[in-house]
Amino acid sequence: MSGNHDVAVEIANLPDAVRGHEDIKPGNVAAYRDALTEALQRFRTPAKAGESW
Repeated sequence: MSGNHDVAVEIANLPDAVRGHEDIKPGNVAAYRDALTEALQRFRTPAKAGESW
């Protein structure tokens, strides 16, 4: 359970990374989307006991 909890907290904190103005923000949004996609995949298929990402 703690594995999913850790990933859920990570997902909840991702929007904090979307900062910046003008030319900077689109890059941060792209990085957010990539990180969210990867984190959601880990959340939906948690590692088995003894495995780690």
